[in-house]
Amino acid sequence: MAIMRAGLASTVADLHTTFFCFFPVWFHLCRDVGVKLIWVAVIGDWLNLVRKWLLQVGLWMLLCTVELLVCMSRVYMAAHFPHQVISGVITA
Repeated sequence: MAIMRAGLASTVADLHTTFFCFFPVWFHLCRDVGVKLIWVAVIGDWLNLVRKWLLQVGLWMLLCTVELLVCMSRVYMAAHFPHQVISGVITA
């Protein structure tokens, strides 16, 4: 039941549905509401895209930072020589 609700919410809040279903109705009923509806849909969709991009980039940067710290600690603890660490990063 929760999956169906999430699917319905995604469908209703989709930019395509907003533009082709809700906008024409509200534009003819009340022009100001129709224009505000389009602005909210476009800005909301853009913010969703930016949030997803930041999340992906943030996770990638975290992974790179952890890998760099592990490599530096292996050299600092004299567990490996620098060329071994570099070759390990390239091959793995």
